[in-house]
Amino acid sequence: MATGRRERTTETATAKAALVKAGYRNVSARHGTGTAWGWLSFKVTADRPADCYCADYLDEFGRTGTCPRCRYAWTDQYNRAINTVAVATGRHFENNNDSPRIGGDVTLE
Repeated sequence: MATGRRERTTETATAKAALVKAGYRNVSARHGTGTAWGWLSFKVTADRPADCYCADYLDEFGRTGTCPRCRYAWTDQYNRAINTVAVATGRHFENNNDSPRIGGDVTLE
């Protein structure tokens, strides 16, 4: 984990470059502030599945929502992005109760 300002800048650039190389669009990455200083967060856009049917999907209560294919695709893309950033920056799980302090947001379009 980056400890100084220069290391944080380098880590942010490394994370962004890795996400772009992995094929994500609209990539942004930044570090937290205040008590979240050690967190690295990102936002990316990924492709929606070709067989998406969100426009016609109704859940068991009759509400519109995200179709199961897009939910699975989102989970897959989110996990892939977290792993991409973790490998590129060297952040990893220390033990079962710790996290690499990486947060992310994936948008499917």
